[in-house]
Amino acid sequence: MPRIFLKKLAANTLICCASILVALLCFEGFLAVFHPYKITDQLISDQYDPLLGWVNKPFLDGETRLGYTANGHFYRRHNSHGLRGTREIDYPKPPGVKRILLIGDSFFWGYGVNDDQVLSEQLQRLAGDRVEIINGAVSGYGTDQELLWLQQEGLKYRPDLVICGMFPDNDLEEIGTSMMYFHPKPYYTLERNGLVLHNVPVPNIEEARSRMLLSPDNLFRRVKTFLRHHVHTYQFVVSKLNAITKVKQAFVRCKICEDFSGLYKPSFFYTQTDMEKRARLAEALVKEMQRVSENNGATFLLCFIPAKEDDPDSPVGYAYSDSAKKSKSMAALEYHLNAENSAYLQAFTAANRIAYLDLLPLVRKNHRAGNLLYYRGSEDHHWNEAGHRVVAQAIFDYLWGAR
Repeated sequence: MPRIFLKKLAANTLICCASILVALLCFEGFLAVFHPYKITDQLISDQYDPLLGWVNKPFLDGETRLGYTANGHFYRRHNSHGLRGTREIDYPKPPGVKRILLIGDSFFWGYGVNDDQVLSEQLQRLAGDRVEIINGAVSGYGTDQELLWLQQEGLKYRPDLVICGMFPDNDLEEIGTSMMYFHPKPYYTLERNGLVLHNVPVPNIEEARSRMLLSPDNLFRRVKTFLRHHVHTYQFVVSKLNAITKVKQAFVRCKICEDFSGLYKPSFFYTQTDMEKRARLAEALVKEMQRVSENNGATFLLCFIPAKEDDPDSPVGYAYSDSAKKSKSMAALEYHLNAENSAYLQAFTAANRIAYLDLLPLVRKNHRAGNLLYYRGSEDHHWNEAGHRVVAQAIFDYLWGAR
């Protein structure tokens, strides 16, 4: 009798394990096809810089897959100077050529779309051979880093026009801290005598961070690294668990996951919590961009990038995903914030004689026509390929007149 019971138990256990394995394989296949989660070796697109915190990594060439991008993957390249795209652009300007320099964050850089779909490449096709479009945007940059990049690198290209893409949704947060996206960064304060730069040289934590993520020092970490890069299901489960604060804290206490806060020394951590001071700082940074551009023979244009919103007059919306309710409420809130930011920047640029391009009317016109310009759901908030195409046309029409 015990022997028969053990045989049945073994058979049932085997069937149960096989069923779980089949279910996991099916789920892994589903994620691989419809919602990739594994991290590829080509994920990191930036490198440490002592002045800017991070810059685009030169000669980057590869596809990246991230769990929160709606299309699952996109292909991106950087040239020898770290500029997005395949074209090599030397500092000296060719005779008879006008140059337009784009500076900004992940919107202008082209997060989520392939090289040929990025705003800069689409604008280049519209502008023709006598104009060079230079994409100097870097993912994660705030207005402070954009100003520094313009002074340090952008002006070497002798641009005739500098276009800064401003995304108030996170630009005001990024300029008010010395740490963003797990990277130390420079920051400014606005004093009586003007802008004062701090946290330079920027502390370098890349070696320690790379050692923990890419060169694990024990078997457990090596297994986790392997799973992160090869198994969608693992990364899916981990991302959901880490999103729960108490679970994440428990994992850290049990040393199941790493606590990266140990890499950051409190001595150089700074945060400005006063939103009014952040707004005044943002204004000073934009005015300094204009001054620097004009002093070097370039016109300056500020471009307002609206956040993804749900327009009550639009037949289509963005709110669908596993976080549909949260996505819907946030998108509805952005509708009102976009209007406020639009009006604020309109008044600010008019008062300071700064050329201004407001993309909000264009975005709402497309939404009301049923055209979505951003990725759907809560997975990502960036422009899709249609968004880049429409914005490129809008900039072209603004500069050369509607045709």
